[in-house]
Amino acid sequence: DRLEDFDSEEIRQFVDLIARQGAEVSGIVEDLLVITRAETGHLAVYSEQLNVGEQVESVLESFQSERADQQITADLEPADAVADALRVRQIVRNLVTNAARYGGPRVRVAVARETERVLVTVSDNGQGIAEEEREAVFRAYGRSHIAHRGTGSVGLGLTVSRYLAEAMGGTLTYDYRDGDSRFVLALPRYRPGD
Repeated sequence: DRLEDFDSEEIRQFVDLIARQGAEVSGIVEDLLVITRAETGHLAVYSEQLNVGEQVESVLESFQSERADQQITADLEPADAVADALRVRQIVRNLVTNAARYGGPRVRVAVARETERVLVTVSDNGQGIAEEEREAVFRAYGRSHIAHRGTGSVGLGLTVSRYLAEAMGGTLTYDYRDGDSRFVLALPRYRPGD
């Protein structure tokens, strides 16, 4: 009703804000759908041979352009897994976002091959998650005391990420070792003939 009261720059800022908030709400709805599908046994993922390092690199490239202030280092060994590329990127984006929000100033992402698995490790040098909260963060709406420091997190990202990892035949775990908070996504390694 008061469009004429605003200049074009103010209008652009309002439209950007509406678009960001719309995308955020859409993401929450999608997370709720993934959880519902997983809990009812209807979560579908695709299995294909993919280079996990390439998937992680694409996430990091987009993340760096969005958050130029965050220092992220990467050690991406070439490693093929049997997984869903879209879902792998979704999990990695969530883990890197969490590390940047709640962790220390140093975030590291690594991809490594094992005999049967490909590991994606996202670590930071933050204070870590208290022992008694470590499994709670993987439950819907579960958040650690660190997450209660004013961010807009709903507490669904790690739940969704774990469900997706398990749907692809993998795991998502957390540990705190040598001053580093570490989330590890393990995926089945691709072998010719799989």
